[in-house]
Amino acid sequence: MHVCGRKVDNMTATFICLIITLTISVAILGIIAIQAPEGRNSEEEQGLCCDFTHYGANWIVFQRRINGEVDFYRNWDQYVKGFGDPNEEFWLGLECLHLQTRNRTFALKIEMTDAVTGEFYYASYSSFNVGPKSDNYRLKVGEYSGNFISDAFRLKSKSDINNQQFTTKDADHDNCSDCNCANYMRGGFWYNGCASSNLNGNYFGKSAEGIFWKAERKRYGLNSTLMMFGPTN
Repeated sequence: MHVCGRKVDNMTATFICLIITLTISVAILGIIAIQAPEGRNSEEEQGLCCDFTHYGANWIVFQRRINGEVDFYRNWDQYVKGFGDPNEEFWLGLECLHLQTRNRTFALKIEMTDAVTGEFYYASYSSFNVGPKSDNYRLKVGEYSGNFISDAFRLKSKSDINNQQFTTKDADHDNCSDCNCANYMRGGFWYNGCASSNLNGNYFGKSAEGIFWKAERKRYGLNSTLMMFGPTN
């Protein structure tokens, strides 16, 4: 057994993650049992599921872009298992996201910085769930709020990524009839046909390949993104 990636007895695929949630007057210790993602054999890889990056007391970061040092144009297995450095740029992993969100209701929060103006933007969703591998890690999000004019996840019917499966360059699960959106947008994400946001795109890319968020008729190029899940209130 491993506790947050550390071996405490013989082989097992189950972890115990301890997440301390602080309130104003009470510290609540929550214990979440999760199964290691398929294919994670080394302690270093297994530890990624438990080596969460916390944002404040309650939020767990699962994606970060800050400098372009990590390539996000990855294959299916890499997106399933996760990659990068949790203290720098990284993707937690689809299997970890599914295991963490399958039995509890979480909210989704995304923080972004405009590459030109340096202005801070955020988008929040009232609920967040990632489905199982058998359903290609389908995304479900709730009601939007934020300081953008509109919700890029649902900006147009063809770019509505709610209830969409995950697509990578070698695993096409989007609704584009004549393309693979991951190849077109140079990333891996929940695409429809394709999308009005590209948070896992090419950090140095332009147009559809770059990191961006669209709101009505304006496209916001981004130089940092932070995706996290946490309490619903």
